[in-house]
Amino acid sequence: MTGPIRLMGIGAAALEWSADALCAQTDPEVFFPKVSEDPAAAVAVCRKCPVRQECLDYAIAAREQHGVWGGHTENELRRLRAELGSIGLAADAMGITRRAAQSALERHHRPGGAA
Repeated sequence: MTGPIRLMGIGAAALEWSADALCAQTDPEVFFPKVSEDPAAAVAVCRKCPVRQECLDYAIAAREQHGVWGGHTENELRRLRAELGSIGLAADAMGITRRAAQSALERHHRPGGAA
């Protein structure tokens, strides 16, 4: 795992959060459901996880294509990456950081967030 991650520019230090991840105590198959399976069990584990945000940040940075990461399904991750790409371009144009733009987008997607 370390080799490909380093090739993508993500070093081992960027994965230190994973030691505290609840998924490490759960059957990995839960986080990689087949197309016909419901990802709800994985999402439920993620909701309780203390490193959910770090996991989501990793999945976006590493462009993970498969599985549930940070409480988001594959389709949700694709949609979020597309939105972040658009938000990133807007952030650059407005002179704000991409992190600030990402935080605003995440607040928008939280229950009770802005519409």
